Amino acid sequence: MPWIHRESGSRSDTPSRCILGPMPDFPPFMTQPANRIAAASQLTDDIEGFVFDGADGSQVAFWTAKADRVSVPHAHDFDEYVLVIEGRATVIVGDTEVVLEAGDEHVVAKGTLQSMRVTAGTRTMHVFGGQRAKRAERRPALTLLVIPCSDLARASEFYAALGLDLVREQHGTGPVHYASKLSGVVLELYPAQLAGAPTRIGLRVPNVSAAVAAATKAGGTIRYLATDRPRAVVLDPDDLAIELTE
Repeated sequence: MPWIHRESGSRSDTPSRCILGPMPDFPPFMTQPANRIAAASQLTDDIEGFVFDGADGSQVAFWTAKADRVSVPHAHDFDEYVLVIEGRATVIVGDTEVVLEAGDEHVVAKGTLQSMRVTAGTRTMHVFGGQRAKRAERRPALTLLVIPCSDLARASEFYAALGLDLVREQHGTGPVHYASKLSGVVLELYPAQLAGAPTRIGLRVPNVSAAVAAATKAGGTIRYLATDRPRAVVLDPDDLAIELTE
């Protein structure tokens, strides 16, 4: 059965038009970098994949083949469901080949030594009864920027004039400060004259332990390392505090 791609009109339940046939690609919300499958988990060259996890330990993966390719022979400790969305995929088990066209489904039993041949442009969905794919490590992302201010009132007025929505905060008995969220980054204004208010930044990294080890090897110093969650604070060679989280 072909895909039906509906584009909503003025009412959510009334499509303005209906397109029969395959969509040109997976929609953007399915291909976010955070769900990209790591190259080490790919069994086929020139293939792009994205994975989603089930609460029971299962996984759903979506792949797009960039060229005609055959995967390396492999077997899983769990069953695998395959649906061809577009193109052609051939499941190869020993001397048997099962050709799947768009809309065809197939189940590969656990423990079966298999490989798959795909044509360029083929898009498939796979549901695994276990953990099949690992996500690619993400690049570090800025999460926090703390700015020390000689005059907190004037500074908050200045940044508010730039359009920032500042919220007055105080953590326990700590100093009063202002915070604003900017596209995933928290910007905080602290009074510079108080202790603990130097400039510092926060980075989200794929692995805090690995980042701390790399930072200390490169000349950094550990100021704080949490034992109950992945969080650390390291000092760079100029004593700039960097908060690391995952």
